[in-house]
Parts: sequence; structure tokens; C-alpha cells
Amino acid sequence: MSDRIALLMSNMTLHDKFKMVEGAAGLENHGVGAAINPCIGLIKVSERLGIPNLCMGDGPSGVSNGLGNVTTFPAPIVVASSWDPDLMYDYAKAIAREHHDKGHNVALTPTINIQRAPLWGRNAESFSEDPFLTAELAVASVKGTQSENILASPKHFAAYNQETNRFGDAPKWSAANVIVSNRTLQEVYFPAFKAVVERARPGSIMTSYNKVNGYHASENKAILGDLFSWGFDDGFTVTDWYFGHRSTLESALAGQTMSMPGGKSDFGFDDFFSEKALSLVLRNGSLPQAVLDDMVRRVITPMFVHGLVDDHDLGDVNVDVRRQEHHDLSVKIVEEGDLDPGTILLKNDDAVLPLSSNVKKIAVVGPGGDYGALVSERYGGFVGSPNLNETLVTPLQGIRHRAGQEVEVVFAQAIPALEAYEPIPDSAFVSAKGSALRTTVFNNSNWSGATLFEDQVRNISQAFALDLNLTAVSPISAVHEGKLTPQDTGYHDFAIYAGGYAKLFIDNEEVVWLRKQGFVNYATGQAHLSASVPVKFRIEYSSAPAITSKGLRIAWSTPRMKTTLLEEALVAVKDADVAVVFVGNILSEGGDGTSLALPTTEDDLVQAIAQVNPNVVVVAQTNNPFLMPWLDQVKTVLIQWYAGEGVGTALARILFGDINPSGKLAMTFPPSDSVGPCSLTKSFPGSEADLISDYADVFYDEDLLVGYKWYDEHSVEPLFPFGHGMSYTTIEIANQQVLGSRSDGTIEISLDLYNTGLREGKEVVQLYVGFPDSAGEPPKLLRGFKKVALEPGQITSVKFQLSTWRDLQYWSESEERWTFAPGNYTLYVGTSSRDISWSSSLYVDSP
Repeated sequence: MSDRIALLMSNMTLHDKFKMVEGAAGLENHGVGAAINPCIGLIKVSERLGIPNLCMGDGPSGVSNGLGNVTTFPAPIVVASSWDPDLMYDYAKAIAREHHDKGHNVALTPTINIQRAPLWGRNAESFSEDPFLTAELAVASVKGTQSENILASPKHFAAYNQETNRFGDAPKWSAANVIVSNRTLQEVYFPAFKAVVERARPGSIMTSYNKVNGYHASENKAILGDLFSWGFDDGFTVTDWYFGHRSTLESALAGQTMSMPGGKSDFGFDDFFSEKALSLVLRNGSLPQAVLDDMVRRVITPMFVHGLVDDHDLGDVNVDVRRQEHHDLSVKIVEEGDLDPGTILLKNDDAVLPLSSNVKKIAVVGPGGDYGALVSERYGGFVGSPNLNETLVTPLQGIRHRAGQEVEVVFAQAIPALEAYEPIPDSAFVSAKGSALRTTVFNNSNWSGATLFEDQVRNISQAFALDLNLTAVSPISAVHEGKLTPQDTGYHDFAIYAGGYAKLFIDNEEVVWLRKQGFVNYATGQAHLSASVPVKFRIEYSSAPAITSKGLRIAWSTPRMKTTLLEEALVAVKDADVAVVFVGNILSEGGDGTSLALPTTEDDLVQAIAQVNPNVVVVAQTNNPFLMPWLDQVKTVLIQWYAGEGVGTALARILFGDINPSGKLAMTFPPSDSVGPCSLTKSFPGSEADLISDYADVFYDEDLLVGYKWYDEHSVEPLFPFGHGMSYTTIEIANQQVLGSRSDGTIEISLDLYNTGLREGKEVVQLYVGFPDSAGEPPKLLRGFKKVALEPGQITSVKFQLSTWRDLQYWSESEERWTFAPGNYTLYVGTSSRDISWSSSLYVDSP
């Protein structure tokens, strides 16, 4: 193989080499949303070289970028909730097959960043808050992807854990600067990347948008040096799109290999790896020819290693790649079947689930129960197939099909769908000059200085900014103000839909806050208004964070609208044996949440239903953990996250007990917005980050105490702990013991699992390690897990092996290396980070 690579490079001209490190894709709508881009990134290889182009496609949850006729798989967080690397391998392999058949030979997957903050917009696209669990799943994902003769591109290296200011605000685009200790990088944010390099040999790794300790990731010698020190020698680094590349010489010398999507962007950045730019630094001697040659070698090598060069069956973008086995896999990921589930049973009082044969009427409540089901991410990792409805099985459809003729199943929408609030009528607005709103648009991002225009507008729509023929580097801001006169008395729900930043104030009180959004998203809020009583109405908007649609619209749901829907729902559930109520939120790439609270209408709905029906099952379709003010009022809570096109089939089987859920939380559920490691603004989303400014430092002050480690350290009870998840049976852990240490540094732990229940089930037994105080580690760290299936009455033995060289090491800041602390180590075994059934102290004097 090395001979083939050397021969190829010897036949390359300098022009050929330049083309290997510079993207050649002109992307419609910047590759966002429904725009169809066959290759989201393209390396156009000179034909005479006889090797294929590199055609890249998003993303981690399935074929994206507007391409149709693909499977809508569950989000990665669903698979991660199974705690099953084998399932992750199958998931990644199926997605890779669809990428391949659509003509992609590089899949921009998986996202293996740590779920540091519960409000991060990409939690559903990633795996876990824990680096050990993330690493095990990441290795399986990369191996599964590359089994299909395409390259994986694990991302985003490094310390990429928020959307807010990930590349900053126009026109300067000053990306967030993550201030984090090297020890925290080594122990929390690097392990998954290190694991895939050492154990899965990825063909590519994508660098992140943000700065790390003052330097952009794409030109950060410190972190890229770590990447190469792990043995990443036969793959290439690729910048994240548009904003990830900020220099020519600095990034090339640091080890950046490829710039995407290539060309001089309309966001104001130069074409840093263009032939002209690279030729200049080569001619003046600042970039050695050997560096360019090594960049090219890194691109070519994985094409040979992973079979791209000899793959003559690459597909076509127009092919329908949906397969029955992929739809079936989508179902099995969420439930059980021959594989493991991702649905998590958080609570199940009085054994409401599985539904008994006495249940004769089921009420399905909420938009998420039917075609309002939230089954995929909106942007980035996966947008969902444009023809999703051809394959989607909604929860209502799945439940009705499974229930058959013997059980009545009724549906009530109950509340307006998240994105279906009604426009506020023009007649409700009054400004100082009449029946309209006064709109002032500024020729900058922060509501100051020169104005583009002032006008009276009858209402607010997205069109107002688009009419100005703005470019990507021409941010505007706007203020809409006047008076709003409602016709009803009671709580009014407001929704802002926008790309950018927006706040709604009513009588000078903040009601809705849309945190910076790169793409179009929504935010909701609530205010109590009185009929015929005017209130001050003001919206502040800035387009600076947006890279797509600039503008906004406002909508509402009045007490009259809500009352009608809710009354219908209360009638439907009053005589039902069980009420299945759906809640959810929409977050994905491009924006972070502002609160863990669900939309107020959803919390109100759950509480209203619980007042008239004692058997409420709440099903959550969310990106992230959320608050549950109604938790004590309901019997059962199921988490499905974004569960893909087979959501209805899987849910029905779980409700009726055909399947026994065994998913486990891969991230902690906080008890409130103010509790947890990222509850301070300077830690998330960072100092000045929520202002329209050119400054955004993000302080990782929690250091090693990410997720459950923070709760352990501070003795705080989470709402639900990391690793928690129930089933329909009971499995006990017994006979735990340390079998001893071997000469090779291995410590063996043995235990028995005993299914004491009446049906088959699975348990994830978890091994944690507490270090000696001198190591300065959190109270305990996950160091092993195993998922075991048992029949009723079955006893199974499980063994863990700890390596003192791998599992008992910590990073020494003073020595700048991994080291070992002699002393007493505590071993913990349990079924969550808080449900610990056994612990034992063990003195270890050397690795």
C-alpha cells in the first residue's frame, strides 16, 4: 500500500496537491436546511490520477443536507442510552451504507463531544456527559461507519460544547474562547478522540469552530500536537464549514490538513488554502514543501487504507436508499427486539406500565402523539427526510395498531403544536401613529447609530429584513414597538421564530428570549393579559448570529384558543383508563436553550390532565434533560429523545409490555436551572456571550466535575442520576468480590446478577472507581459497564477487569503526563451513579 501511495504522489503536480487540501463545493443556502447539496464537501481530484473524488455528507443521525428517500434514524443519544457498543456499531454501519449509496465516501460522523451543559443544542447528536462511556461508543461508531468503505470524521476537536458564539457574531465572527486546564482536556474532552485514534483508525477528524485557550482549534498547535501524539498519522484533519478556518500559514504549520467547503466565503473570510495562498507561503519559504506533501499524504492514505480507491460501486444522490432492515433497526433501537433499547423508563409508580389487559380506553394527548411527533434533529446532524411521512409511524398510529379492536384509542391535540401558534392579528397592534407597530432598523447589530429605515408595519414577518438585500456580512438590528390590545383575559403564550437573537418585552418585562441562533428556531414565553387593556409591546432583534434567514415573526396562543383544545382533551381523558401525554422541545445545531423548563403550555397540560386522570404516562421527545414540576402528579415518565421514523411502533410495544425497556441515562437530569456545573453564565454560555459583542470567554471552572461528578462532589441530589433507568422486572446484584490483582496490572472484580422478577429483562451493571485523595480526582469515575440479559429466575456471573495502566491513571499538570497515585482505591458497583449496591477498598501501590 505504501508503494501505491508513493507512486501516486510522485505523479502529482503542485496543482494536483493544492486541490487535495481545498474544498471545491459551492453550497446552496450554505448547505443548511432543505437545500439539496449532493456533497456538503468535495475534494475534486485530478482525473488523470485515477482515484475518486472525496464526496462528504452529514451527518451523525443519517443522510442529511436536504437529500430525500433516506431513513429517518433515531438521534445518536437514543442509541447511547442503550449503553451498547454493538448496537452503536450496527447503527453507524446502517447510516454509512445509506451515505455510500447516496454517493458519499466521507460521512461527517460521529459527534463525540462531551455533553457538558444540559442546555447544549447538540446533546441529542452526541453520546454522553461521561468520557469513558463516550469513548466506548465512539470507537464502535467509527468502526461501524468505516466497515462500509467510507471514511468517518469524528468531530469536533476540541472542547466544543455549546452553540452560542461557536463562531461569533457578524461582521467580525469572534468565536467563543474556551478557557480550560490541560488536565481537564486530557481527562474529559480528549479521551473519546484518543480512543478512536488508537482503536478505530478514523480516516478524518474534524476540528471545531471555537478557540481553545486563545487559539482557534484549526491552528492550535497544542491540541493538534496531542492528536498527532496519539498516532493519528494516516488520516486528515478537516476544518468545520466556513468559520472553522482562520489562517493559511498558522493552520498548515499546526497540522490542519483540509479546508472546507473551500473558496472565499461570503462571510468575509479569505480562501486560506487556495492555490494562490499556499503558493505564496511556499515561495517565500515560510511553509516548507515537506509540510504540504505531508498534508496531501494524510488525505490520500486513508483512501487506500479504507478501500475508497478500489470501491467501484459508490452510489448516486438520486437513489432511494431506504431499506426495510433500516426501518426495522430504527424501531429496535428505540425498543428491544433482538437488540437493546434506547427508551428510558424514569418512573413507573403502581406498575402502570406495562398496560394490563383491563385497559379498555387509552387517551393519546398532545401534538407529539401524532404528526407533531418530534423524531429528528432540525439542523446539522440530521434534518429528517423530506418525505418522512411516507415511512413515519406516529405514536397514535402505533398504539392503535397494537391495541386492536378491543381497546378504544382516542386522540386530543390539547395544545397548539410548538410551531403552529397563530399570527397576532394586525388589529391588535397600535403605535403612536395609528394601527401598526413602529419599526426601526439599524445598519449594525446592536441597535445604535445610523438607521436603515423607520416605518409603520402592520405586523411582523420574516420578509422585512430580506427586502433589504442584505449580505452575510451585513448584520442589522431592529426594534418593533407599540401597544398590544388583547381580546381575552388570561395567560397568553407567545412564540418568536427567528434566526439571530430576539427578545420580547411586555410592559417592560421580558417574556420571550431567543438565545442566539445560527439557523431559524423558536422560543416561547407567557404573560397574563386582560381583555381590552393595552400593554406596551417591544421586540428587539439582531441578525448578527444568524447565517441563514435574517428576520423574525411573532405568533401567539390566546386563552380562547387554548381553552377549546384543552376542554376537548379533558373530555377525552376523563373516562380513559390511562392518558399518554406527549411533551417535547426543539433544539439542535445552531442554538442553545435558555432554560431546562419545557414550554409552559406543556407543563400546564400535564398538570391539567393529572387532575382528572390518575394514570398519566408522560412521554418526552426532547434534545436534553428538562424540569418536571408535575413529577409527583404522574405515575410514569418515559424518555424517547428524538426517536426516528419507527417511534410509534416501538412506543406501542413498550406500553403494552411486548418489550421490556432497559435504556439508561447517559447524562444527569438537574433538579433546577440554578443547580449544576454549568449554571453560571460565565461557564455557559460564557462572559458576554449573550450580548451582541466581539467578546466571549467561556470558563470551564468546573474542571473535572462534569455531570454526575459535580453532584457527587457537592452532595447534591439530581432529579435523575446518570445511569438511571428502570424496567418491568427486578434484577439484583450479589456476591460482589475482588478476585485479586495479576502481575500484568489487572484487577478482576466478579459479581452475580439475579433476575428476581417474573419476566425477562436486561440490566446495565456499572463499575466506578474512587481514587486516593492525592490524585485530586472526582469522588468516583465510570470505568466499566456491561449490559446483561436474564430470563426470570436466571443468575449470571459478570466479571470486570481494571487495568492499572489504563483505568487508574490521572493527568499530572506538573509532570505533563499520565501518572499513578499509590494508595487506597474504592471500587463501586451499581445500576446508576447513585444506586450503588456494593463498594470495596483496595490498596494499590504501583501500576
